[in-house]
Amino acid sequence: MNAFRRRIKSIVDSDLFNSFIIIVILFSAVLVGFSVDLNHSSQYLQLVNSLEFIILIIFSIEIIMRILAEEKPLDFFLDAFNLFDFLIVAICFVPFQSKAVYVLRLVRVFRTFRIFRAFPNLRPVMKGIVKSLSSVFFVAILLIVMIYIYAVLGVSLFGSVDPVHFGSLWKGLFTLFQILTLE
Repeated sequence: MNAFRRRIKSIVDSDLFNSFIIIVILFSAVLVGFSVDLNHSSQYLQLVNSLEFIILIIFSIEIIMRILAEEKPLDFFLDAFNLFDFLIVAICFVPFQSKAVYVLRLVRVFRTFRIFRAFPNLRPVMKGIVKSLSSVFFVAILLIVMIYIYAVLGVSLFGSVDPVHFGSLWKGLFTLFQILTLE
């Protein structure tokens, strides 16, 4: 590893650099939350857009520095967290039409997930959540089957008594959904 890469790596691995990036990530999250309430005629819109651009530049410099700090720059992309960080920053550079600004704001919200880099203890938790998502799919199927069974029973037992809520299978499904969501 040459002296330039060693110097970049020492900067990237420093606590000061990582603390600065954490502060920028948190500030970015607060700024995105603030920008949701702004309309196009707001006096703060230009300030928020300027701050968002500065944050994007900071994140871009961080990504470039992390790539340069690797012995082989392509090794940076082998880590899923690095790839996620790179994609989030890269997507922010895609020009959007006026109606797609909301998509851009959504992507900016995802930048908050970059906090997992700063706290390595959160990585196993995140990996566990991702691994458990396949089980969540089967739990959802079981829940849908249970709701369907109870909707059929509800229509059979209460359809004549309460046709507004259980007059048909769709009404029964909707009523059970409302009950489950406390709507």
